[in-house]
Amino acid sequence: SQVIEKDRLPGLGGIYSSPVGAAGRIYMTDRKGTVLVLERGDKTKVLATNQLDDDFHASPALAGKKLFLRGMRFLYCLEEERAPAKQKVVSKLPAEKKPPTASSTKSTIGLLMQIAKRELPKDYPAGKGHQPFVDKWFANAPPEKSSRVGQLWKEQERLFPNMKNRGASFIKILDYVRTNGANRRPRSSRVMLITILSQFTKLILDSK
Repeated sequence: SQVIEKDRLPGLGGIYSSPVGAAGRIYMTDRKGTVLVLERGDKTKVLATNQLDDDFHASPALAGKKLFLRGMRFLYCLEEERAPAKQKVVSKLPAEKKPPTASSTKSTIGLLMQIAKRELPKDYPAGKGHQPFVDKWFANAPPEKSSRVGQLWKEQERLFPNMKNRGASFIKILDYVRTNGANRRPRSSRVMLITILSQFTKLILDSK
């Protein structure tokens, strides 16, 4: 492959999804709800920039003349020759936009700190496998779980803007939600002690 030109894409930031192309256009989304439409070619030419009230982690999907965008709150179906005002919402989750109180913020901080202590899941490939792992989960996750990941990640960014490893932090939140909070950390010292005592007892019995 050959790099034709390097250019900063206007309005995009925090991109987890992959670009898709069709009919001479390239579609890109980011985690702040921005949808950028570029003209396919050897020069960067922005055809349109749209801002949706949603977060996009999954890559756009094409089916015929329809473009599907899966956000944290909505699943959008955009069809050719339809104005943006006529976008069809396939599924919708109720959104709560209440200002956080001191007590709720404190409990959220405690939860996020607890999540941060979790081990990364064993099925997480890391590196180049990060984005396919995220896309695959969001493609099959129930809407309520997708929404919960989005809510927790927004709080993570708000409360801990200087987190060291954003990718690992996001995966730990995703794993917390998909496992319903089940702890995947290594076995506790109590379990290990019981195992050692059992083996020690077995050695004594075998020696008799």
